[in-house]
Amino acid sequence: MLRAATLALALTIALPVAAQQSETLADIRQQLSVLQSEMQLLGRELNTTGATGGAVSGSTVLDRVNAIETELQRLTQATERLQFRVESVARDGGNRIEDLRFQLCELTPDCDLASLPAPAPLGQNTGTPAPAGGTTGGGTSSSGPLSGPVPVQRPDRTGGTVAQPPVVAGTGTGTDIGIGATGGQTAPVPELAVGEQGDFDRARAALDSGDNAAAAQAFEQFVTSYPTGPLTAEAQFLRGQALSRDGQHAGAARAYLESFSGTPEGPQAPQALVGLGTSLGALGQRDEACLTLSEVAIRFPQSPAVEQANSARAGLGCAG
Repeated sequence: MLRAATLALALTIALPVAAQQSETLADIRQQLSVLQSEMQLLGRELNTTGATGGAVSGSTVLDRVNAIETELQRLTQATERLQFRVESVARDGGNRIEDLRFQLCELTPDCDLASLPAPAPLGQNTGTPAPAGGTTGGGTSSSGPLSGPVPVQRPDRTGGTVAQPPVVAGTGTGTDIGIGATGGQTAPVPELAVGEQGDFDRARAALDSGDNAAAAQAFEQFVTSYPTGPLTAEAQFLRGQALSRDGQHAGAARAYLESFSGTPEGPQAPQALVGLGTSLGALGQRDEACLTLSEVAIRFPQSPAVEQANSARAGLGCAG
C-alpha cells in the first residue's frame, strides 16, 4: 500500500516537469525557426543591395566603409606620385633653362652671370605681374623672389642665390617668325608707362626698316627702362631677331632665352624657343639646339611654330 502511494506521488510530480521540458523545447524550436526566417530575409536584402552597389562591395556596412577607405588611400597615393613627377619635370626643365643661360653667358663677352635673374618657375601663373624690387642692367630685369608651385633657384658665382624675375604678359604682333595669340595663355595686361609705347614703336620701326643694329640697341634700352612692362618680353624677342639678322647669334640666343624665361606661357614663347634653338644651332651647339627645338612641340603642340621647329630640326640633322 505504501509503495503504491509513493509511486502515485512520483508520477504526480514528474508529469508537470516533463510537460514543462517539452514546452520549452517547442518554444526553442519555434524561436529558431523565426530567427532562421529572419536571417534568410536579411540575406536576400543584402544580396539585392550588393547587386546594385557598383565597385564598392561588401556583406556589411563596415566592409563597404573599409573598401571605400582602401580606394581613397590608393587614389591619394597615385595623386602624390603624380604630383612628385610633375614637380620633378618642372625642376628639371628649370635647371636646363638655367644651364642654357650659363652657356650663353660664357659665349657672350662681358657677361656677368651673377647679375642675371633666374627664370620664373615653370608652371607658375603668369597672369599677375610681381612688384619690382631692384635695378636692372644689360637688358635684363631683377626683383624679389616669387612664390610658385616649383621654385627653381640656382647658386650664382658669388655663392648666393639669384632672385627670380617678375612675370609679365607679352602683347602685340611680331614679324619674321610670327608672334601670335596661339602661343600660350592670354593674361590681363597692365597699363603702359608714360612713353613706353612710343619707345617700343620707335625700336620696332628701326627693325622694320632693316636697321638691325639700331633696333637691337633701342630694344636693349627699352628693356632696361621698362623691365617689368607688358611689352618687355616681346621687346626681348624682337631684339633677338635684330641680333640674329646681324649675325650676332650669341646675343640673339640670350635675348630669345630672356623672352621665353620671362613669360614661358606668353604669346611669343613658342617663337622664342624656335629662335633660341636656331641660334644655338648657328653657334655649333647642335645637341642643345635639337633639345630646345623639340620642346616646342611638347609645350605648344597647337602652335604654328611647331612646323618651323621641325623644319629647323631637319636642317640640323636632329635625330627623331
